[in-house]
Amino acid sequence: MAGQGSAQRLLDKFINEIETEEGVTKKIKRKTTGAERARQNTKVVLRAAGKGQVELPDDESYLGKPMPKSRINVNRVAREGYSLIEQTRNNKPADLAERNLRYLRHVQKRAMKNADLAEKMMAKESAAAIARQEREKITGQREKKKRTTPKDKSVFSEKDFAVFKKKEMKPIDLEDMW
Repeated sequence: MAGQGSAQRLLDKFINEIETEEGVTKKIKRKTTGAERARQNTKVVLRAAGKGQVELPDDESYLGKPMPKSRINVNRVAREGYSLIEQTRNNKPADLAERNLRYLRHVQKRAMKNADLAEKMMAKESAAAIARQEREKITGQREKKKRTTPKDKSVFSEKDFAVFKKKEMKPIDLEDMW
């Protein structure tokens, strides 16, 4: 297997597993060595340390990701006798009243002081709208509008209906067809 690519190894592994399922070859269970078990155990511990579930000794702490400081503080306080449940209960949400008051003061500062200013702005907007309409009139239509017939009027005249009224329609007899 030396020198084979990872795709070849995966293919071989897949074929071996299929053959063991079908009973072509027997799967040999071998005992794991102590070194393998130690490596697997190390992987498990490092994975747990990376998630902050286990604290590593100082000489091995560089192997895992550092635990978040908030979790370290919570754990330290919990060790001192202040339980996590009590910490959560005492952790009150921030009071938003002060923030809301600051926002209201900010809005009041920015509000229009003078009604005349607002009227001037509205007049300016309406003048701009009128100017746009005039510009459209001068430019003209760029595309012809399709002629549409009003929906409430019929396409057929009374004469057309009179022709059909004169012709007597006989009902179709199904027995004659067979």
